[in-house]
Amino acid sequence: EGMIGLKEAWLVTQNRLVLDQLTSGATLLDGSALFANRPDSGTGTIQATNNNLRSTGAAPSDTEWGLMAELYAGIAGIGTGRRVRGTLDTILTPTNAVHQAAVRTFETYPVVGETKVAATTSSLGIYRGKVKVVPDSELNSINATTYYGFRRPTDLRTATIVRGYFNGYGAEGKREQWYDYDTKVTYVSLEGRVAVATKNWRYAIKNVGTGA
Repeated sequence: EGMIGLKEAWLVTQNRLVLDQLTSGATLLDGSALFANRPDSGTGTIQATNNNLRSTGAAPSDTEWGLMAELYAGIAGIGTGRRVRGTLDTILTPTNAVHQAAVRTFETYPVVGETKVAATTSSLGIYRGKVKVVPDSELNSINATTYYGFRRPTDLRTATIVRGYFNGYGAEGKREQWYDYDTKVTYVSLEGRVAVATKNWRYAIKNVGTGA
């Protein structure tokens, strides 16, 4: 039980470090916050809009996710009009009504009970089964309605927040174990050393959603 507790505490610590970076309004090299409506950039008829903050959003839904997908398609790099690639495929939510709305929108269900009509986009789950729902109770204390859309957030190239572990520690930390013959007790220690940072490419959309 002690080892389980140590491991859980280490994982929770890492998770909180990542969420702190995500929710603290970190400033990137272009001088703008991680989530911001930056000036348009690039050339051509349609420039990159560079807005990855949906400040007037609503609860997760087909319509809302579609609008977030459009914003994502308009994100460019720092000092360039070149856009990010791919589409949003992961939603991070607080564990409340926002999570429930995300489950109703994205999770797959048996055909029985499904009332979607294929000919009508307003009643068709066009993103059902294509978005991974990740609830996190830590977000409840930060903003009860805000959620995030990511593209493959655990891949190094498309990650928004990255972690690095000190040599000799690794993702699971460094364990030591010894036995006290006098008390007949086995002692275990777990030490972890990790650094967390925000990348300078935006592969995420923040939605301050209301009305969940």
